[in-house]
Amino acid sequence: MTAQGEAPVGASPYSFPDCPPFSLSSAENAVTVTLAPRPRPIAAARRLAAEAFGTFWLVVGRCGAAVLAAGADVPGSIGLVGVSLAFGLTVFTMAFAVGLISSGHFNPAVSVGLAVAGRFSPRDLPGYVAAQLAGATLGGAAVATIASGRTRLRSRRDRARRQRLWRALVRRL
Repeated sequence: MTAQGEAPVGASPYSFPDCPPFSLSSAENAVTVTLAPRPRPIAAARRLAAEAFGTFWLVVGRCGAAVLAAGADVPGSIGLVGVSLAFGLTVFTMAFAVGLISSGHFNPAVSVGLAVAGRFSPRDLPGYVAAQLAGATLGGAAVATIASGRTRLRSRRDRARRQRLWRALVRRL
């Protein structure tokens, strides 16, 4: 504000909550109003995919760290500090990566709690819970696969055997 109580050029002294953001500029007795575009709402499929990916990442990061640190006495394990860092960093990365897209619940209990408190739409709740359960299931499967040590691809001999079986099946049809 200037000393006279007037708004400086380019600023508006008023607030219009129902209007999109705007800016004013003036040049030689002409005033130009420039409207900023309204942000588009994020599609439900994109929000649910972000929620599923966030939950997947949390399960892999948290449970994976806990599983791999199970042998704390074993040299080379990440230990308690490593698990703590993994827990914090997975939440941090997902909050920044997809938090603005899906609100970053990543947990059905959080989604239900927000819906009960009236801070989340109950009609979106089933989709969020389903996406979180799918992400958690895939994350658990990934951790189980990694921890089992059976992550190598099958040998050429196994692939050739499968191909022979498929060819025999197709010939019979």
